[in-house]
Amino acid sequence: MNKSFDEIVASLIEVIKQSESYQEYVSAREKVEHDSDLLWKIDEIRKLNMRIRSIQNSDEAYDEMDKLEKRCDELSEDQRVYDFIEAENQFMGMYQEISRRILEEIKLI
Repeated sequence: MNKSFDEIVASLIEVIKQSESYQEYVSAREKVEHDSDLLWKIDEIRKLNMRIRSIQNSDEAYDEMDKLEKRCDELSEDQRVYDFIEAENQFMGMYQEISRRILEEIKLI
């Protein structure tokens, strides 16, 4: 039996939703989604991580990275924030691996 494209995509989405990585992400998200202070901290960590990734290699950059990493550590002292960031990173890693493998198989990378 030949499955349609939409059926195959729906199946992939269901497999992703059933994965341990996604389930942990959803659980962590539910613990923070109604607390504006925690959401602010998570957003701040995301911004700091983006800044860390954009810094070029130089002595000044290492000092700035050190400051940013310390601030990230402070923000993630709340276990719920830390758990959410970790779960989100794990899930995004899985998502990126799926994307990479698809692109590789169809020879786009």
